[in-house]
Amino acid sequence: MLNNSPMPRTFRSPRRVGFLLAWAALLLAPSAAHGAFAVRAIELDDADGRIATSKLLEYFNLARCRCDHPVKVIVRITPDLAAKGRLRIVSGQSCLTTTDNKIKPECRVLFAGKLNEQRTDLFIDTSAAQLMTKSGGSCEASEELDYTISVFTDVDDEKWTENASKLTYSVDTKRPVAPSAAKNSDGTTRAPEAGESLVKVSFEQPTTSAEKNVKYQLLCERVKDGQPVLASPPGAEYKTRALLKQCRGSATTSDGGSPRADSRAADAAPRDGGVAEAGTKEAGATEAGPRDAGTPDQAALSPDASSSLPTGIAELDPRYICSAGFQSAGSYDIAGLENGLAYRFYVVSIDQRGNPSLPAELGEATPHLEEDLWERYKRKGGQAEGCAVSEGRGGARQTVVSVASLLLASLVLGGVWLARRTTRRRRAGAAKKDAP
Repeated sequence: MLNNSPMPRTFRSPRRVGFLLAWAALLLAPSAAHGAFAVRAIELDDADGRIATSKLLEYFNLARCRCDHPVKVIVRITPDLAAKGRLRIVSGQSCLTTTDNKIKPECRVLFAGKLNEQRTDLFIDTSAAQLMTKSGGSCEASEELDYTISVFTDVDDEKWTENASKLTYSVDTKRPVAPSAAKNSDGTTRAPEAGESLVKVSFEQPTTSAEKNVKYQLLCERVKDGQPVLASPPGAEYKTRALLKQCRGSATTSDGGSPRADSRAADAAPRDGGVAEAGTKEAGATEAGPRDAGTPDQAALSPDASSSLPTGIAELDPRYICSAGFQSAGSYDIAGLENGLAYRFYVVSIDQRGNPSLPAELGEATPHLEEDLWERYKRKGGQAEGCAVSEGRGGARQTVVSVASLLLASLVLGGVWLARRTTRRRRAGAAKKDAP
């Protein structure tokens, strides 16, 4: 049914209609058009997912740097499409100069863009090596360096201002001090002690080390061919480039496929030139200083090249591990060895981040069969028989007297003792009756 009721008075005037439409547009417009640009949070992500804050303590180690492990920096922002000025996301140590508030040359520019072109959260592909080193630096650094991922804005194109939200993490790529072989009372080095199918090795913690929470692990090899010893060695307590997944330069990822493209980064990247390549500048950027945030030199990422140790030991190949981790230095047995075969032993110390020391050699030893007292007696011409022989712990043979013989002897002796006692009592009773 057609409604012929008259139009409300409010909508008859074009001016009033325009005012209402403008007011509705103002109410429905995105808050980003009126709110100031802000950084809500900075997060780190890798192939395994979000890197928790608790995990950061052990994440940035020497192996991760040499692996150049892919890492994604996620910057959660409140956009401001009306904001003027530039935006930089930078990693390093105290990256602003105190005199003119410029970005220091040794810091890495991970992202460069304009404030009014950032519409969504930023997803920046980088690597552990870039986050752990200075521009042009290497993975070899002193221990416990604090780095920060900071967000800088520049409104007047002259001085940068640091946003309050930033992410601070600790970097430690320094190897712990290696332990050494234990000493005898006369000061000589204590050699490994061979037994039957095992060898005991002894080592001491370094006296010059100030490391805390250090662990130790033993490695060994066959002397004749340098091959690993155990068929199923324990897991590695340390971290090396070879033990990490998705290192830069490898042809495949951890699942054997080609490196994956992250759709989030593509979806989040503003168009119209809003995001420049990591370490580059958009047109019109004039500041000098921050260098290209490229990967450190490959020589800085590779393992120690000069080593007199065998390759498998020098590279800490986990196939050469022959013990679990130990919390303290001391003497430990390595069992499951083949008698008559020579072995060489090493030890490494491991800090709380998983950084291993260089291997320290402990010496060589050859396990052998051991001769017990019974075997020695027979070898020297002993003729005694009648004893049962059983296998004891560790394969040692032990002589034991027959249980049945012991029981029989006990019964005979007990019967003799009981008969004598009964006889004495009878005699004593008879003597009492004969007494006057």
